[in-house]
Amino acid sequence: MERIVDIFSELRENHIKLVLNEGKLDVISYGEKIGPDILQKIKSHKKELKIYLETLEQSGQHLGDIPLADVSVSYPLSDAQRRLWILSQFTGGSIAYNMPSCVDLYGEYRLDLLRDAITSTLERHEILRTVFKEDESGEVRQWVLSVADLGFVLDYQDFRSSSDPQ
Repeated sequence: MERIVDIFSELRENHIKLVLNEGKLDVISYGEKIGPDILQKIKSHKKELKIYLETLEQSGQHLGDIPLADVSVSYPLSDAQRRLWILSQFTGGSIAYNMPSCVDLYGEYRLDLLRDAITSTLERHEILRTVFKEDESGEVRQWVLSVADLGFVLDYQDFRSSSDPQ
């Protein structure tokens, strides 16, 4: 008998998704028309597929969730991150992926709320606090800084009373 996990893997490879909708099994295809062999496989394992999806739903998991990494001081780089790191070591190499900009704000704003909104975003998204640097053995690794260690400061300059505010 084929394992349910293997069936879901095959469905994912064929861009097919199964969803529970009010107790019924909905089949969604993101690619070509579903082949008769896959359709037959879904029909013949319908009960087991529904039970599996119900179990995931009850446990609060979702098929395809990315598991959390164990908490560590630093993390290894992916191959793509390593390529970016190498490119950034060449003269002018980091310019391509860093596009600084500024935004002119007009009107009245509560700077404390703007600062709090940015800080909340930094707290929520680790990628905004992630840096690449070498450890003591010379290996380049990811380091996720705390918001405090990041040292974010809202740079504010009011030119309204200047002789040339533009």
